[in-house]
Amino acid sequence: MIAGLHMGLVAGIAFFAVRAGLALVPWVALRLNTKKGAALAALLVTFGYLLLSGATVSSRRSFVMTTLVLVAILLDRLSISVRALAWAALVIMLANPYSVTTAAFQMSFAAVAGLVAFYETFRERIGGWYRDAGHVRRWGLHLLAIVFTTVVTTIATTPFTVFHFNRYAVYSVAANIVAVPITGLWVLPWAMLACALMPFGLERVALVPMGWGIDVIAGVARVVTSWPGAAQLVPSMPVWGLMLLGFGGFWLCVWRRRWRLLGLAPIALGYLTLLLPRPPDVLVDGEAHLMAVRGADGAYLVSAQEHSRFAEDTWARRGAVGRGPLWPQIGASADGTLACDHDGCIYKASDRIVALERSSSALADDCARADLVVTPVPNRGECRTKPVIDRFDTWRNGSYALWLDGDRITIESVRDWRGQRPWVPPRGLDRAALSTAGVAPPADPAP
Repeated sequence: MIAGLHMGLVAGIAFFAVRAGLALVPWVALRLNTKKGAALAALLVTFGYLLLSGATVSSRRSFVMTTLVLVAILLDRLSISVRALAWAALVIMLANPYSVTTAAFQMSFAAVAGLVAFYETFRERIGGWYRDAGHVRRWGLHLLAIVFTTVVTTIATTPFTVFHFNRYAVYSVAANIVAVPITGLWVLPWAMLACALMPFGLERVALVPMGWGIDVIAGVARVVTSWPGAAQLVPSMPVWGLMLLGFGGFWLCVWRRRWRLLGLAPIALGYLTLLLPRPPDVLVDGEAHLMAVRGADGAYLVSAQEHSRFAEDTWARRGAVGRGPLWPQIGASADGTLACDHDGCIYKASDRIVALERSSSALADDCARADLVVTPVPNRGECRTKPVIDRFDTWRNGSYALWLDGDRITIESVRDWRGQRPWVPPRGLDRAALSTAGVAPPADPAP
């Protein structure tokens, strides 16, 4: 992801390098506006950097905002950051409305909005610190600015990081204090020089020292991530919880008077919603082959029949729980919640029994003793008295999540979470039959 800092550094390096070069030519410096010429050159350089970066959402946002600043220089106008951010959002939404739902869009704009609001609020105070400061103090203030920037962006993007990735980096500030200066003062200048030398086949001259800086950054990342508790797993909050956090952050960024602090109330309520999610007790993939159940310690026990590292990690991450051992082929799990034989497994939790079939040979017997049956083969009438999730159901509705309670079983599929859409096939699992069997459909989406 290309951050605004990277795009701004590229534009700044190009701007000052071109202007310094033009100032060395007296005829040009005395007759032409070198500032506007440097702004035009920086605009071309940043456009090339946009293409090299793959034109992702964050890089497009950075490019639009940088372009507005450079165009303001060309037109002798003052660029206002909040307006630049709004124009960048409008341009990206017009080009790709779906991008609003992505983590890149949300995190990128949240970070910049937080920085704009912070530095607008404390601009005069920070400017006072720089006045009459010596060289040593100025370097200390630059380091402090990196800390401020890292803290603000971390706070602004944390809700979206938790919602999309279920991880919180505890020591990101410590890592960025080292990584950001190396990136800006060493890696990016060498990268720009490498691009300039590529037509002559001399890019190795710049790429080698650039690699030294990247190695240092990678080493910092390895050291910081090895610290105890460097990354904390966090369960996914409800969508309306994220909306509360977004509204509170918006309120803090827009207003400048004291009532902006009222935005802290919805932010606090939004974070409290992290206490609401309850991880599913049973998970079934879209083919009813890979399944997982929650053990007594909260970790997921995964079926040994088929493996999908991605699905297993996603289940554990979304529920903020660990990954336990594989299901026993024959016998019971260590906590006694799961008992297996050649035909399948029986899972017991909250006084409920779920039969997890490996084949259809024991379907009739499990139907008589279980509250719900999950089978990887089609149910052709062998079990009519109990709800069954079979191959046809997973084919129509996707993966399933089950919550077991003493009075009911709550079921949610990918289709339920996605909602009714014209392109969604007809519903496969009969909701009326589930209701009569004491199985409740979900009210709200859950991970």
